[in-house]
Amino acid sequence: MGKKGTPIIEWPPDLTAMYQLKFIEGYALNRAWQVIPPSSFVALRDTVRNRILKFGLEIRDELGTVNNDIHAIPQPKLNSL
Repeated sequence: MGKKGTPIIEWPPDLTAMYQLKFIEGYALNRAWQVIPPSSFVALRDTVRNRILKFGLEIRDELGTVNNDIHAIPQPKLNSL
């Protein structure tokens, strides 16, 4: 976590070393990171939620009602989903 709880991804040491002399002349880069904007987490949450909902709806359409008996689900149909 960065300042104020901002999520970050640290650069690997070998990548930092590769670019250490390329940013500001006369200075060496000893640490680098990428900030992850909060909107990325919102988009990720929405994507996961939509995929789970779509999967659940596909299962319901394919299998219909099985009355909470998991053994009533035909295995070939379950594997195809």
